[in-house]
Amino acid sequence: MLVQTQTWAKKSQASFNAAAGMLRSQEIAAKLPVNGVFPQLTLDLQESNGVSTTQALACAAAARGDGFDQLSLWFSPARIGDAVDFSSLWAGSGLCRPIVYRNSRWVGR
Repeated sequence: MLVQTQTWAKKSQASFNAAAGMLRSQEIAAKLPVNGVFPQLTLDLQESNGVSTTQALACAAAARGDGFDQLSLWFSPARIGDAVDFSSLWAGSGLCRPIVYRNSRWVGR
């Protein structure tokens, strides 16, 4: 289940951290596996909920720290370079494995 957490990421790192922690706590309380739930980030500074590559990586690290092993990354095809940069930095980081989400369609895993 994709949970739209972009608003909290846009507000601040602390807001995202709190949202990810709350989401994890809710999953534990409901006795649901956290691997079926994943936060979403928007990697596009021209979008209302978009964040930079640096902030997306920090949010991904926070999500990983809360036990999430996946996240959804929304990006604009017009600015695919940001997604490529993110993926390149992420590849060796040991963070969540990305699920790329674009234009309301799953495009890869």
